[in-house]
Amino acid sequence: MDKIKEISDIVIELNKFEKKVITDYEFIQKVCAFFDEIKDEKFTTSDIQFLEYIANKSGVPMFFDMLKLFKHNLKLTDVSLSSLASFIYEGSLFTSDNIFLHKYQNDILTKYDINSPHRFLLTASTSFGKTFLVYEIIRKMKYKNILLVFPSIALLSENLERILTDQNYLEIKKQYKIHTLSEIPDLDFGENNIFIFTPIKSQRACRLNINF
Repeated sequence: MDKIKEISDIVIELNKFEKKVITDYEFIQKVCAFFDEIKDEKFTTSDIQFLEYIANKSGVPMFFDMLKLFKHNLKLTDVSLSSLASFIYEGSLFTSDNIFLHKYQNDILTKYDINSPHRFLLTASTSFGKTFLVYEIIRKMKYKNILLVFPSIALLSENLERILTDQNYLEIKKQYKIHTLSEIPDLDFGENNIFIFTPIKSQRACRLNINF
């Protein structure tokens, strides 16, 4: 692979994006392909600064972080103004010490105001992080009763395990009583509740007139 050519090509795409010749999602595709091509190369300090900058310009700083999976040392020996800008931008996307969003998740999360009711329908690809975003909305909004409906037992179990065992979600585990596929009439309600059901169970739960 010609690293110089790949970098030159992505700079061209960046200029197109800045001039609105291509859309944000087209630019994301280009950046994703660029990181895939360059992931096995050796990086200089200048390369690292540029890679972090270009990832943040795309709105998906996770592209840069994924390079760690390929044994890259991403520590900078010096910090340029562009790198500093990247750090500031990335810092604004953190929701906790270990969790941060990409730009488009953050755009949705900022629409939620704890003092206002909301009715949003989000459709996005499987790589967008919709389920991940749901937990950040729960963390931010502090709802009393929450109903999560998953189409299969496997997905239900996966998300239940996340809430119960993932260190990043201990706050949710502590604040809510978790209800799963127990018999609906025997539910022992807490002050704050999360109901994790399949569609059939959720229909039964709605008959209890729970205020979701």
